[in-house]
Amino acid sequence: MRKLHNPDKVMRVVQFKILTKVLELAPVPAYVHGFEKNKSIPVMARAHVGKDVVISLDIKDFFPSIKQFMVQAMFQQLGIDKKSSGILSELTTYKSYVPQGSLTAPKISNLIAAGTFGKEVEAYCKEQGLSLTIYADDITVSYSEPKDVNREEAKLKATGIIQAITRTVSKYGFTINLEKTKVMRRNSRQWVCGAVVNDKVNMKRQERYQLRAIVHNVAKNGIENEARKSGMDPEAFIRKYAGRINWMCQLNTDAGVKLKVAFRKVTLPYLKHHPEMEIEELSWNSGIEMPYVPTEEDEMIFSSKPDKALTADSPF
Repeated sequence: MRKLHNPDKVMRVVQFKILTKVLELAPVPAYVHGFEKNKSIPVMARAHVGKDVVISLDIKDFFPSIKQFMVQAMFQQLGIDKKSSGILSELTTYKSYVPQGSLTAPKISNLIAAGTFGKEVEAYCKEQGLSLTIYADDITVSYSEPKDVNREEAKLKATGIIQAITRTVSKYGFTINLEKTKVMRRNSRQWVCGAVVNDKVNMKRQERYQLRAIVHNVAKNGIENEARKSGMDPEAFIRKYAGRINWMCQLNTDAGVKLKVAFRKVTLPYLKHHPEMEIEELSWNSGIEMPYVPTEEDEMIFSSKPDKALTADSPF
């Protein structure tokens, strides 16, 4: 379980200034994806699509392992004098480590990763012909194998890669959680931060089927009944599944947008009867790289009551 530390209002203002005036001005390498503008999990996952082997490594207790002296050194590397860097490191740490949940933690973690083990891991991956991405505490590498490679050679190569990256990360005070290390081959599901990457970036099949079933059941039984089954009030239910469908849109735009249209259609009658309930546009489009733009036909759906219920054969 991750422990989050949310700063108070004053500290949030201070950290926001540090983030926007200092940290966001610092570039990160292309292989670092977490919480960066114009980057996302789907963008990152594309680097690993169609590979024979995908290896996922998790850094144990990543944020608490980033100590204040590391943060001070990072600020100094950005060209800030030692005294000011010390003050900034105090303002962005808690009990001498980077607290997960603070405004500055994501960017600091990216800069620390890139400035420590990241450089060596990147050099190693280039030498070995591996694709590399880092998203917060997740390091992912992938590669294709010769067709004539035997099982023992394949196993030895994967083991060697894991050992090399583990040694490099350890040099800088971090630990790879071997229990969470995964070697995924093409004959099984390969996934990166929740995105399937075997042949294309996609949502897990089980999750797609579940969302389709949810929309179908809402059309058949109504929002209130389905929300009650899930132990939620209708507004929380709508927000939750709008968010899940947003995620599907990021991973599978064509199927996701169709499902989004269907979900908005089946929730429309309830929302019209409850005008006090405002589901803002951010709830429908949050985090989507290419926000959904309604077609003329869809606009008609949103401005009128649905004339028929969806069925299991509905095109989504």
